[in-house]
Amino acid sequence: MGVRIYNFTGFARAWHQQYNTIAVRRLRLSSVDSDIGSKFSQFVKAAMGKKYKWTPTMHFRRKTVHSDDDQRTYMCSELAAKAYKVMGLLRSDVPSSTYLPGSFQDSSGLIFLAGARLDPELKIDFQKNAIGTTKR
Repeated sequence: MGVRIYNFTGFARAWHQQYNTIAVRRLRLSSVDSDIGSKFSQFVKAAMGKKYKWTPTMHFRRKTVHSDDDQRTYMCSELAAKAYKVMGLLRSDVPSSTYLPGSFQDSSGLIFLAGARLDPELKIDFQKNAIGTTKR
């Protein structure tokens, strides 16, 4: 299927059949670089339609594969990390492929640049049709 954009209503309507719960974290910026929105938009356009792929060796990749490369693939957390890097919010010298889903958990201690931070995890339980903060 690859990289796609879903609004949350569309996501919840279909994907709740695959996941019982998810955690959502809102990005907070202390100051907004006037180019951050355009950087993100350009990244999204370049990433759209790229294939999903994960292999154990990808986690050890040390060179950057550019978003506009036709052969570029992404794992879920790698896609998020690359977006944050393009916006200047994660270190550019750390490969996006080294970020795993747990890298973005509250407990990971991930440090963002430029004063950015993620809000605490908001747990969405599709089975109970409930939203609440996660307990760690």
